[in-house]
Amino acid sequence: MKYAHFGGEGFGQVICGAGFIPARRESKFALAVDPGQSIDPTAIAIVERVREPLDEIGADLIQRFGPPVYNVRWLERLPLQTSYVAVAAHVPVLLRRPPLAQSRCSVILDRTVSVAA
Repeated sequence: MKYAHFGGEGFGQVICGAGFIPARRESKFALAVDPGQSIDPTAIAIVERVREPLDEIGADLIQRFGPPVYNVRWLERLPLQTSYVAVAAHVPVLLRRPPLAQSRCSVILDRTVSVAA
């Protein structure tokens, strides 16, 4: 097996038989929570960011990726007046389900406060 150049993005990766460093499909997840208050429900969304390899090989012999695609994998609205404690208990339940349980998932909490006029 041949090894890629020393340094840069391809460091330590193996060059395939076709003479380049192949890219693998990338998938990353984010779970976002917008905690509700007494008049608006809590919203939860799970989004997957996917990057697929292209048939394009760069001058550095590394296969290129296409633009990211964002897939909404889950949308949930919790009942009005769900306590913050119940919301906090619900998030780990979602994180333990596949495919999140098998991946590194970012958790994002919206902390903006809406003020009634």
